[in-house]
Amino acid sequence: MTITIEDLSPYGIEPLQPETIGTNMASLLEPEECDVFLNDYMEKIKAPNQRVAASMFIKYYSRVMMGPLLMCTGSSNRALIAPLSNCVFNDSKKVCLSEGCIWIERSQEQREIWRNQVLQQFLSEHLTPLIQAVSKKRVPAKILWENAAIRINSIYEKLIDAAKTEQEKEKYLEDFSYLKNASGTLFGLSDNPLSPYLKGESEVINGSQCVRKTCCLYYQIEGEKEMDYCLICPLKK
Repeated sequence: MTITIEDLSPYGIEPLQPETIGTNMASLLEPEECDVFLNDYMEKIKAPNQRVAASMFIKYYSRVMMGPLLMCTGSSNRALIAPLSNCVFNDSKKVCLSEGCIWIERSQEQREIWRNQVLQQFLSEHLTPLIQAVSKKRVPAKILWENAAIRINSIYEKLIDAAKTEQEKEKYLEDFSYLKNASGTLFGLSDNPLSPYLKGESEVINGSQCVRKTCCLYYQIEGEKEMDYCLICPLKK
């Protein structure tokens, strides 16, 4: 079965429609536009300030975007390239993709080259610039990268658990190891910003909980929430 954008709806991704109202993700690279977006997001999630809103946004956005990317990389013969300028975050917290997003196909013998191309384009041209822009709102980049890392840990735990064959499971583990051990070049940076926060392979296989190294600031959310602290909060008593 060929995967389409419509198949990614469980992750929070949908096709961009003419009537879609939202924020183009590339606009967040502009400080003033980033301020407007974070102020609006702050109100929606009842965060006390932009710092908390920025952390919660990257935590949410990483799950939406990384989930289908890592799934496709491990189990499909095609993956979606979604530049920032082709992504719109709408009022329902969905990421709407325009027709400018393209699928990159792979052949079996070129899997490693294809994987590197797909991941590098997303990480260095999408996630890294976004985190760099958002981190200017007085939230350390290391918090935002750990937010992305814990989502990646969770995504791979679920993918590995749901794998139908040992071969599929091995591909997910191989991809996880590749992300953890990659050089900073994959991210357009001097060092790999995810590596300190990604679990070991055995911990991912077993679904072991590991306490965060940084606090994501979730506890500062003022509205209704399921718990006072996230499950792996380093401040949790």
